[in-house]
Amino acid sequence: MAWFAAHAIMYFKLKSGVQDRFTIWENVYLIEAENSDQAWEKAEAWAKQKEGDGDGWGWLHRVCMNLRGLVPMGRAPFRGVWRE
Repeated sequence: MAWFAAHAIMYFKLKSGVQDRFTIWENVYLIEAENSDQAWEKAEAWAKQKEGDGDGWGWLHRVCMNLRGLVPMGRAPFRGVWRE
């Protein structure tokens, strides 16, 4: 197993009213997977799971725009020390 940093771009959409600006941010998820294809699938699923109205933001809806990238971080076991 290997570790990957997946970069997900999220934006916030108003539930009602006209919106001419969008707040966006980038979340980075640490994903453990067999290969980059599996890591991409896991990251997409995780980002989609984070969509919605949670965290007490009743007037906003959080949306996953897409994954920006996937960076290999190393092989398991990961013990907080960088290993090649």
